[in-house]
Amino acid sequence: MELNVSKFSMIPVKDPTLPGDLRGAHFTSVLLFSGCWCKVEVSVDSPKDVANISTLKPVSEIPRLIVAIICLKTVVNQKQNLNEIVSASVVFCERVKVDPPMPQSEWNKQEMLEHFSIVRKLDGGVYPMGFSSEVSHINNKSRCSVLSCEGSERALLNCLMIKLHQLDPDVLVGHNVSGFDLDVLLHRLQVRKLCDYDICSLMCIRRAKFQATCGLESGG
Repeated sequence: MELNVSKFSMIPVKDPTLPGDLRGAHFTSVLLFSGCWCKVEVSVDSPKDVANISTLKPVSEIPRLIVAIICLKTVVNQKQNLNEIVSASVVFCERVKVDPPMPQSEWNKQEMLEHFSIVRKLDGGVYPMGFSSEVSHINNKSRCSVLSCEGSERALLNCLMIKLHQLDPDVLVGHNVSGFDLDVLLHRLQVRKLCDYDICSLMCIRRAKFQATCGLESGG
């Protein structure tokens, strides 16, 4: 890894864990991806060596996941013939069970689901009269910032990345997210020079792995 350059080298998970304070002549830090809640990983020579844990001690609950659904709205910049993001909405649940699956009646509740949306003005445009006061009313009623108004695409994307970084979702869901939304989001983050967030690197890696597995090509 070169200094001050956004490049990285992947090390196989099977290799020994690198020291947290590792330094080198051509890199300054080590960032660990794909963290796991599993404390110990072992291998055995035969299935007969494996005993059911329920017969030994009570089974601990599997840690719950944070699942976020993202929806982007775009417009076409006629001058550059490019898609630009004008709004982003995220619905998330921070207590999703892995095993057994959660029935709809368990997660489809107001206390289980949270959300936020971010909108921006179109270039050269203004918000409708009374829009800002209505946004303040909605946020005051919700007692949190569920709707944010930004003045530019860069400000919108920066706000979205900050919120996603704070949320740190384990699973990101969306309609056609791998075929369009993710490409557009990563491209606009690159154009607006907002690729310093850890989640951007993770999205790039996941997108590349998905395309390699499914034989997809970038949508541009």
